[in-house]
Order: sequence, then structure tokens, then C-alpha cells
Amino acid sequence: MVVAVEAYNYELQFALIAQNRGISLVPKRLLRRSWQRSHLRAMHVAGLEFPLVVWVVYRESSVGLDCVITSQASDIDDGSSVRCG
Repeated sequence: MVVAVEAYNYELQFALIAQNRGISLVPKRLLRRSWQRSHLRAMHVAGLEFPLVVWVVYRESSVGLDCVITSQASDIDDGSSVRCG
């Protein structure tokens, strides 16, 4: 089964990610104030220039998404992957 969700509520996105239900691009300022941040990891997206800083956010042990994160990490990670909480 393939399911895609577009959620415009960042706390909903963070809650889904914390439950191993995906990854997301989010503004750093929203991640900083989220109550879910202790359950998430952030990876800075190198070379992506927006007027705001955007991070890829995922759960540390993202079951079923590890291969996606690993395959993309070399392309997007600038080495500043951090634990959020």
C-alpha cells in the first residue's frame, strides 16, 4: 500500500514522523518549538536555498524509511544531522 499525505499542520506532520509514518521538509523555527522535537532527528539540506532554513525531519529509527533516508543522505546532508531534543 502506498499512501501520500499533504498535511499543512506542522504538528500533525511531526506526530506522523514520530510514529515512523514518513519524512518531511520543515522550517527550522517550527521544529525548534515543536513538542515532538525530542522524538525527531533533523538533517540540513545542503544547497537548498529558501528565505528560511529547511530541514529534513525523521524519526531516529525510521522503520521502512531507512533505505530512503540513507540513499538521499549523501545527496542532501551537509553533515549537520542533529538530534532535536
